[in-house]
Amino acid sequence: MNIFEKNSEKKLKLVVRNLPHNLTEEKFKKLIKPFHSQIKYFHYSPGSKRVIETFSKTITYFPSFSHLKFKKHEDLLNFASFMNQQVFIDPSGSKKKAIVVYSLNQLTPFRRQKDKLEGTYKTSSKYKAFLKTLKQKEEVELPSTEHLIEKQKELEKKKKEQREELTPLLRSIKSSNKIAETHIKQLNRGYQRRPPRSQRNRKRK
Repeated sequence: MNIFEKNSEKKLKLVVRNLPHNLTEEKFKKLIKPFHSQIKYFHYSPGSKRVIETFSKTITYFPSFSHLKFKKHEDLLNFASFMNQQVFIDPSGSKKKAIVVYSLNQLTPFRRQKDKLEGTYKTSSKYKAFLKTLKQKEEVELPSTEHLIEKQKELEKKKKEQREELTPLLRSIKSSNKIAETHIKQLNRGYQRRPPRSQRNRKRK
C-alpha cells in the first residue's frame, strides 16, 4: 500500500486484511491497544475454517479482517506503518503477513439508535390490561333449541314474504290476467247456455 498516495489526506478509513482465521477480536484489540484513543470506528470480522469435500477432503481457511477509521490522517499513517506487513503465525505454523489498505468505502456505517421502549412491554399498561382480559373467563350463554327454531321460522317467513312480494308491474300483469280469465269464463258460459243450431232453426219455423 502506498500510504503516501497523493490526495489521500481526506482518507481516514483502513482495512487490515490477511489476518489469521483463529485470531480473536480480543487479541487483535489487545495488539492495537496503543491506538485505541485515535480510533473513531472499529469493526472486526473473524475468519473461519471450512472443509470442502470433493474427491478428497480439502480444508480451506478464510482469513480475518478489520475496518478501522481514525480521527486524524496522521494517526492513520502511524497505525499503517505499525500494522502493515505485521507477521502472524497460524495454527499450522505458517507465517501470515497483515496487509493494510485504504477502505474503498470511506463512510462510517450508521448505528441505529436504541428504542427507549425496547424490552419494556412487560411493564406496559396496555400489555397488563391485555393479560387481565385473558385471565377473565367470561361465560358465554349458548342459545336454546327453542330459540333457534323460532329464529329459523322467522327467517323462513321473511323469505316467503320476499318471494310473495310483487312489483307494481307484476301486480298489473297479474290483475290483467285475472280479468282475461274471468272474461273467457263468461264467454264459455254463454256458449254453453245457447241451444244447438238445429233447435234454433225449429223455433224459427
